[in-house]
Amino acid sequence: MKHLCCAGAALLVSMNVSATELNLEQKVQVLIDAYPQVLSHQQEGYLYSYSGAKWLIEDGLKKTHQQALENPDIEDSLRQQYPLFSCEQVVKKDFDPGRVRHQSLMMALYGEHKKSVVKQLKLIKWFDQSLRVTQKQNVAAALIEVQKELLKDSALKRYATPSAGVFNWRFISGTQRLSVHSFGAAIDLNLKFADYWKWRSIGDSELLSFKNKYPRKLIEIFEKHGFIWGGKWYHYDSMHFEYRPELLKISRMQGC
Repeated sequence: MKHLCCAGAALLVSMNVSATELNLEQKVQVLIDAYPQVLSHQQEGYLYSYSGAKWLIEDGLKKTHQQALENPDIEDSLRQQYPLFSCEQVVKKDFDPGRVRHQSLMMALYGEHKKSVVKQLKLIKWFDQSLRVTQKQNVAAALIEVQKELLKDSALKRYATPSAGVFNWRFISGTQRLSVHSFGAAIDLNLKFADYWKWRSIGDSELLSFKNKYPRKLIEIFEKHGFIWGGKWYHYDSMHFEYRPELLKISRMQGC
């Protein structure tokens, strides 16, 4: 089993009983509130944008984890609760909160094709680098705030830089799903400390696991500013942080 903890320890992720269990309608409202410039309201089972686009919130289909990854509805993307460090939680197989993404919604938030995304990219200084980050949904501003806090502790710099990149219009390896990097809304940190589930070869009966090398303080700074960490996934990607403030707010509201 994988455990979620701090740097150098084997990753501990058993969910405590939530202080407040949100229903689906409440979770969708958190999603709407996270992106107020794009999302307008929910009505009769659909999520609406100001542009008139709408998405089915729950299709009622029973899906495997892989099917949810490939063809999610809005509910699928919000189902698994992202764990904060205040909760101890055993990471079970296919526990990947945030890894299920609604691609059509992501396109509405950041751009429907590469050209439209590129128009919204802003060059920001990241330590000794310059990175292209989307300005949409305040992602660039949030990442600038992350760096301001990281700069207060010189011990964190070596983990954060050099960054392995932000914007890169591409499919996730082995899939036809766009990476969040395609939208300029995710950052990969220093590869020297990274672990990625596809870099491991395991038997059919063996569970994935890794030992985290990134400090808890660094991870919590990213989370404070709306970025979830791929190291909290069963299919881990420990260098990866992506902007998903709705998932963090849902976790805080549910007491975890």
